[in-house]
Amino acid sequence: MNAAMLQLLQAQTTVEYFDRAPLPLGRNKWVRLFRSLGNTAGLFWGYSRACARLKSGTLYLALSGGAGQWVDLAYCVVARVSGLKIFIHHHSFAYLNARQASTAALAKLVPAAQHIALCPCMGKKLQQRYAISPEQVHVMSNLALLSAPQNATILPDAPFQQAARQPVQVGFLSNITAEKGIFEFFAALDELDAQGLAYEATVAGPVDPGIESRFRAALGRAPLARHVGPIYGAAKEKFLAGIDVLLFPTRYLNEAEPVTLLEAMQAGVQVVAIDRGCIGGMISPDAGAAVPAGLFIKTACEFVAALADRDPGQRQEGRQHLKATMAHAVAAASEKRQQLFHAMSAV
Repeated sequence: MNAAMLQLLQAQTTVEYFDRAPLPLGRNKWVRLFRSLGNTAGLFWGYSRACARLKSGTLYLALSGGAGQWVDLAYCVVARVSGLKIFIHHHSFAYLNARQASTAALAKLVPAAQHIALCPCMGKKLQQRYAISPEQVHVMSNLALLSAPQNATILPDAPFQQAARQPVQVGFLSNITAEKGIFEFFAALDELDAQGLAYEATVAGPVDPGIESRFRAALGRAPLARHVGPIYGAAKEKFLAGIDVLLFPTRYLNEAEPVTLLEAMQAGVQVVAIDRGCIGGMISPDAGAAVPAGLFIKTACEFVAALADRDPGQRQEGRQHLKATMAHAVAAASEKRQQLFHAMSAV
């Protein structure tokens, strides 16, 4: 999302970009420490000089989720001293679910900063936790930064198009970790088996080495599931075009607005997810459901059962309706993005 924002800004105005992503710095911890400090200091010096040259302008900053906020704070203070407008983009609930000293310091030291939240829930928590004025909070979904999927329809060779009744295609797409809910996903498959529902499951994503053996054991006990590994670009589009429903039983406490869910719904895929962060406001009733953790398996089975009762034509009709709904949502989000860009560039 940061890369997408940078490209969009560069298409409209002149941008000086300071990439603070960690560099590969070697194995020795002391070498890593000194190189990291040197890189941080060099970037900050270059940034400070750039601010000093400007008579007007805007700092756009994607806020860190943890201790990196102290460095973010230094950037914001320099921008304030230099007379720049400040726009802070929030991508995490880590400091919203619990008050964080660095975020509180940021709110006090740059009180005029404008804040970009991913959803109304995030915006409301910002206001409540850190006494930020509602007039300083702009809500812009990640939809505003997503490109439309290149695959607009289900692939012709999708198996469920060949007969009146075919198994429901169930998907999981994420980093495969316990925190992202992979074992809740397998528990849902167990219940689908118990109910005798016809389905096939595809799991996509890199496996966390810490759960490798447990994951392989669970996969081995699920004869109707397969793992296809990490997928990107066209492979991800093909994956989404071939599934009917995406299950997203995340246990990650600081979940914000998962791009995976937006991409799935843009492809016409229904989503059943555990409600965390912005997820509850992302999924409309015709797009799926966001539910408490205790209701996830029951709800997932209900959605699969409903899809099993539909013939290929009905499933395709549902996909196209959801795609049209998401196209309208993208247009609205893009308009919001343009309004935000105007505010950022206004003198």
